[in-house]
Amino acid sequence: MSSDAKDNLEENQGANPSNSNISGSSQDAPLPPNVEEVGPEETEGSEAAEGVTMLDVIQDETELEEDARAVLGGADDRNCTYGNNYLKRQALYACVTCSMPNAPDFTPAGVCLACSYACHNDHTLVELYTKRNFRCDCGNSKFPKSNQCKLIQDKDMWNERNQYNQNYRGLYCTCHRPYPDEEDPVPDAMIQCVICEDWLHRRHLNVEGNQPPCDTAFSELICHLCVEKHHEAFLFAYKGFSVLSISKNETVDALDENVEISENQENSTSKSIENDNNEVCKVPTSPRAISPDLKGEKEKQFDVGKCHIKKENLQHLKASKPGSLFMLQGWREQLCKCGDCKTKYHNLSLEYLLDPEDTVHYYENQAETNKSSQYEDGMNALSKMDRTKQVEAIHGYNDMKSNLMEYLKKFAENKKVVREEDIQEFFQKMAGNKKMRSNIPDSCK
Repeated sequence: MSSDAKDNLEENQGANPSNSNISGSSQDAPLPPNVEEVGPEETEGSEAAEGVTMLDVIQDETELEEDARAVLGGADDRNCTYGNNYLKRQALYACVTCSMPNAPDFTPAGVCLACSYACHNDHTLVELYTKRNFRCDCGNSKFPKSNQCKLIQDKDMWNERNQYNQNYRGLYCTCHRPYPDEEDPVPDAMIQCVICEDWLHRRHLNVEGNQPPCDTAFSELICHLCVEKHHEAFLFAYKGFSVLSISKNETVDALDENVEISENQENSTSKSIENDNNEVCKVPTSPRAISPDLKGEKEKQFDVGKCHIKKENLQHLKASKPGSLFMLQGWREQLCKCGDCKTKYHNLSLEYLLDPEDTVHYYENQAETNKSSQYEDGMNALSKMDRTKQVEAIHGYNDMKSNLMEYLKKFAENKKVVREEDIQEFFQKMAGNKKMRSNIPDSCK
């Protein structure tokens, strides 16, 4: 999932430590925030909203559902994932109601999607996006005894293999700030590191060049802190699979289609691409930092009996300066799989890098297999009704739409703020006035 997708999702769902933030249900957004006071421009927009078509509504809803699917993957919203042991990847949430970050006895904990609904539906949750190799903590020793898991009660006191970072406190990046940060005047997207799984501001990444590459140019980020940690062990040999950035001031025309990535990677060539934001990036076209025999074929597998990072032509790369790496799609396939390297991955707890099902790309694709929109689900349900109920449902929707538009129009005309209580009052009134239509037109029989 790209950083822009995360931004769009969090903008619509209000993902921050002060709000309930549960994706994919009636709680996709936190309790509706206060709507800003309506001014002249907003009034015109509100009046124009009466002309919004159903296709516009469906399109907007579809975009939100696509973002939600990217976060939830194939997540089960009814069954606690504890029964599945440690999942390779899942959407998680931190409950700051049960485990307050500022409390002296704070211990980090994560709950799965189903438990966020069943056990923490009225609590303040922080969306953590996805984490790997995690087992749901809900109801174990990290939580108050008064809030036991309602889905699975017989759980271990703690999950020994779970790993926690500062995200469980609602903090992110090397700046250790919440996201979004009301005190940060600089709008900046965040990217998740594939190793430590923390989210980092683009401007806080240690990047060779003026700025990070455009999001569409790379697949996975390895932040500079993780690169510094694992550079000499093995990452030095894979810099040829990392995208480099170029200043916005440079133009595509001024760049050679086959230029060297760096002085230390004389066998690597790249091409230049430009995105909609006029960001120009160097993308390796023939990454050969590992083996001169690759010839740009990323799908070619190495001989597992030989260690490729010990080759003499790669040793000088150890002296190169570690910095954030923006890896191309498929770079994991090129990791050396000799016995020594596999032992090294195991000792560094990085064996998951060899698992194709560990990637966020794979996780997000799980949602595509059973992909359906609320519109499609609604139409399927409607098609299963008898003719009388179909007509009643259509009339009910049209009544709700016209009444809601008329109800909100009064707020716009009077420049009043729409509160949560106002919306609840509207639907309560609708429910009270609901009557079954007894006279069905002859043409509908």
